[in-house]
Amino acid sequence: MWDTDVTNRGWMSRKGYALAIDHKPAQGDTLDPDVPEHPYSQTYRQKLFDELITQDDHLMQITGLSKDKKGKEFFIVKNSWGTRSGPFGGYVYVSIPYFAINTVTIILPKAALNKNLADRIAVSYPRFYQ
Repeated sequence: MWDTDVTNRGWMSRKGYALAIDHKPAQGDTLDPDVPEHPYSQTYRQKLFDELITQDDHLMQITGLSKDKKGKEFFIVKNSWGTRSGPFGGYVYVSIPYFAINTVTIILPKAALNKNLADRIAVSYPRFYQ
């Protein structure tokens, strides 16, 4: 489960992408998913969260990873708004910068963790790892 903000300018599910950009393309304009994106850092993330710009407003499922022809990486995310939501049958390609800036929470099954990491979490945080 991926918990994120979909109310910012970079969330463009109708065009099939989420990019860390400060402006949406005009209606009818094509979208270049290789457009330069905002650099991400913990300081920038915290600033957006503290100023209530990044909000906790939508949960989705990460289903895979992809690269475009130029090698840019994206998470493939299944949106809950239905298959007619955007050009990719209800899926959105989320850039790494968008993900890094706007992620609020990630929840995954214990079975998805490698054994070493699972063991370290169980020892360090036993009440959270049941």
